Amino acid sequence: MYEKYWGLNELPFENVPDPRFMYHSTQHEEALMRLLYATKAQKGAAMLSGEVGCGKTTVSRAFVQELSNDEYEVGIIANPSMAALDFLKEILYQLGIEKTADSKPELLHILNDAMLQNLNKKKKQSSL
Repeated sequence: MYEKYWGLNELPFENVPDPRFMYHSTQHEEALMRLLYATKAQKGAAMLSGEVGCGKTTVSRAFVQELSNDEYEVGIIANPSMAALDFLKEILYQLGIEKTADSKPELLHILNDAMLQNLNKKKKQSSL
């Protein structure tokens, strides 16, 4: 209704942040560039943190859009506040790995095997 009145082509306020509408402040641009650098240069772990509502989800979605599906396997973990076993199971789930186990060493072996397979295919992993 209000889209027509205001001449909008799409709804301006959705429940899920849309990276197309990201405000590229200096801080947001730096966060995005640091995530891209850490991933593309294979620098290990990187963490995006900040206050509620500062744009972390939007930056992370923009980050994922910058990565090629052919080159990267991406898993997004929106709520990392879980037990270690559940966290590892969630990583496997997000990466599309259907194998599961009940112990931390077994889960780590499954994850390691998947990463080695991707390495052989020249595909990199990135979990957010």
